[in-house]
Amino acid sequence: MAQPSSDDEFRTFLAAVTKWLEDGGAPAVPQNAVTQAGYPLGERARAERQRYRRGTLPPERIAALEEIPGWTWTPRQATFEQMLTSVAESIRASDTGEAPFSAAKLPPREANWVKNQRAAYRRGTLPEDKERQIRKTLPDVLP
Repeated sequence: MAQPSSDDEFRTFLAAVTKWLEDGGAPAVPQNAVTQAGYPLGERARAERQRYRRGTLPPERIAALEEIPGWTWTPRQATFEQMLTSVAESIRASDTGEAPFSAAKLPPREANWVKNQRAAYRRGTLPEDKERQIRKTLPDVLP
């Protein structure tokens, strides 16, 4: 288990994650993400989220992270929401009024995301809350 860090180490992490997010980095910092200075940002973000889930992250550190625009304790949900928004924007931008919806009209990353959501739905593994979000935002995407 990762040991709690010193105040200096935590300030370094705060600065690094703030810059990452300000520069357009995803809230789901990849575990292998390393800053230009060699700081292991991905490992550190994972460790802080683990401490939070375990209830061992001090309240002042929780507050400091929650003040950073773009920080999330649930990066998978944030990634899902980003992709949902991105797909919706692409559909609006390319809407020709043709039915039914076709993922082929989307950029490859978004088309793949739609394909994966549809597959999860057909397998019965798409969580109900995500199904509701998709149906609300993208009513023609799921069967």
